[in-house]
Amino acid sequence: MRITSLVFVFCFALGLSNGPPVFAQGSAAESPGLESPKGPLAEMPEKIYDFGDLSQGKEYLHNFVVKNIGDAPLEIKKVIKI
Repeated sequence: MRITSLVFVFCFALGLSNGPPVFAQGSAAESPGLESPKGPLAEMPEKIYDFGDLSQGKEYLHNFVVKNIGDAPLEIKKVIKI
């Protein structure tokens, strides 16, 4: 009985320690000094893409979507092809 209780307590504590952190979220009006960022703000839903196994000598393409969620125009001045 005692070993069963200890195993239960250990598993319960382990489950609590591995859980995701919980944070309270308030509005900006409730938090003075915390404002939304001003200016352009790029959001990329897909930051990486796995092409899988590739054959040498062929060209592979993938389009990434960039969305401006800021309050000013977003200028993309340079894109590097790797």
